Amino acid sequence: DRRLADLKNDKQSIYYRSLDSILASRDLSEKIPLWAIWVFATAVILAMFLLVGNHLLRWKIKASTKALATSERRYRELFESASISLWEEDLSAVYKALQRLRGAGVKSLSDYLQAHPSELERFSRLVRVIDVNPATLSMLAAQSKKELFDGLQVVFSEDSLKAFEQGLIALWEGRPTFTAEAEHRTLDGN
Repeated sequence: DRRLADLKNDKQSIYYRSLDSILASRDLSEKIPLWAIWVFATAVILAMFLLVGNHLLRWKIKASTKALATSERRYRELFESASISLWEEDLSAVYKALQRLRGAGVKSLSDYLQAHPSELERFSRLVRVIDVNPATLSMLAAQSKKELFDGLQVVFSEDSLKAFEQGLIALWEGRPTFTAEAEHRTLDGN
């Protein structure tokens, strides 16, 4: 501390000369190397771009989420208020089973199902019912959706199985759409 006090008292000391060289210089590049200025400026610009980009992404995600919620609400209203029977089903297990058959060398699903008629019922049990609308409950005399979540076999009739077979063949052939009408059994046995 004493040495520093001596340096501060002497106006010609290294202490004052260093301060003068730093403070007296008017050009920033004499104090800070040019490469450091470029690195700092690049970092600031990059940070600004990242902040703006982050803000834009958050805005876009918020807008997409809102649009998705609106679309889901509209779909749900249509689904629930339709006067026809609508089923939401998961056919992924059916698709995997069909792929295994294809891998085993089956060329014609129609011929395979004729030779193995019990497979049709097995395929129907692979369909997972996700949701049904109120019109379906009414049509099939179901008290709750849960009664239909046990699978298609609870309502399938011979006519339903034939339509289901046509649907499987359409899936096998890669057709993008399939339409059929069939009569189902109600849960009260009719």
